[in-house]
Amino acid sequence: MTTENKRDLAADLAICEAATDGPWEWLADIVDNDTLRGDGGYVCHFGSEYRGLAGEEPYEDDKRFIAEAREGWPEAIRRAMAAEEQVGALIELLREAIDMITPNETDYKCDYRRRYVRHQIGKIVPEVGEDE
Repeated sequence: MTTENKRDLAADLAICEAATDGPWEWLADIVDNDTLRGDGGYVCHFGSEYRGLAGEEPYEDDKRFIAEAREGWPEAIRRAMAAEEQVGALIELLREAIDMITPNETDYKCDYRRRYVRHQIGKIVPEVGEDE
């Protein structure tokens, strides 16, 4: 199971963990400025006026995404890394299991089972299900 543009999850997690501590939240101060605040201080201040040079005022959904990403992405990355480890271990286990089903020229059922298992696994993990 390979992906062409596979991200470096450890590097992505390091980027997340280097950011200002969270959780982050959006605040509106007394002059109606939008501010992103993390534990202990301001992370981002968007001011009260948006002009052509400064870009558009952030949308509510975007504000929420930015704030939630501080806690959500590190958690998602950790879970993805753990899942990749589990998948790797399962692939090795499947390889071992396939090798345990030894071909037997006199037992067509055994040979059929071995080929069937390889075929089914190959649908999910092509590199494991390859025929010898």
